[in-house]
Amino acid sequence: MFHNQPLDSKGDVQHLANHNCKCEMLLHTCTFNDNPIAQVQINVSFSFGCHDQSLRMRTRMLFDFTKSTPSQLENFWNTRDICVRENPGNNDYDQIRSLHPAATALSNQNAYLQQQMKATPAIPHELAGCGGKPDAAKIGHEELAKAKSAVKAEVETVRAQQREAAERAAKSAAEEASRLANELAAKEAQLGELQAANATIADGLRAKEEEHRKVIDDLEREEEELEDAAVDLADRGEQLHQQVKKIGGQQLSPESGLDVHLHQARDRVGNLERQVADLEAADITTAVSGNKPLSRPPDHRSPRIRVRTPKRSASIALREQVEVLTASAKALRSANSQLEIQVTDLQKVALDEADKTG
Repeated sequence: MFHNQPLDSKGDVQHLANHNCKCEMLLHTCTFNDNPIAQVQINVSFSFGCHDQSLRMRTRMLFDFTKSTPSQLENFWNTRDICVRENPGNNDYDQIRSLHPAATALSNQNAYLQQQMKATPAIPHELAGCGGKPDAAKIGHEELAKAKSAVKAEVETVRAQQREAAERAAKSAAEEASRLANELAAKEAQLGELQAANATIADGLRAKEEEHRKVIDDLEREEEELEDAAVDLADRGEQLHQQVKKIGGQQLSPESGLDVHLHQARDRVGNLERQVADLEAADITTAVSGNKPLSRPPDHRSPRIRVRTPKRSASIALREQVEVLTASAKALRSANSQLEIQVTDLQKVALDEADKTG
């Protein structure tokens, strides 16, 4: 059976001593509000006989100097003396005896502190207020931590969004660059094909240009030859014209039967002269200049002369001029042949008439 109780009187301890009690005192020290507290544990054991049985009881009594009054301290030390007398050989009691001044000083200080606490009743309230400040600070710290966590989460979200935007922009830029590269490659291939086609066309144009140049040179030479032939024909016509005049100017008697033939020959010669003049003035000159003839001979049809238009090329115009000149030359040759035939006929008629008159 264990119980705690203070020792309030000498009778309690004396009663224990009369019953052959053995007292053991143990000293314990601790601090409270930076003030030392001495606790003495007194173990009291006693026994009493009842026939052959014995009952041993031990009790533990704690004594707190900080909560004891001076009278309780006096009783404690008196009890201590009793215990010392019962156990004179125990050294622990000597140590306890040396703590008497310290216990007295602690008791006085305890009383003084109690008086101070009673004189200042507002101190507990202030202490309670000060105790509430750490709680408020703790709450503020928790709120700050929560706000910091929220801001950190928002920052992480923004960073994730920025990374996603950067990845999308990089992907879009790569796709656009690939598309532009493909388009550029296609354009370059198309450009190469166009350059090859242009080179082929340029070669064909150069070949055609050389061919046209040769044709133009040939046509120019033919034109010069035809012009020379026209000049020769004109000279030949002039010679025939002079011969006709010479034949027409011979003196014939009016009584001869040649008057009718002479007038007919003169008419023919006049017609031939007009044809020659028309051919020289109209056909040759107009054919060279590219215009239509002003007049046509009454008995002979001249070939159609084509007028060069601005839309036709130079080679076509030259060909047309060459054709016109060729046709004109043929017409001149035909007219000259007829004129020569007529002159020959006139000469024969004149010779026949001369033979008859002679």
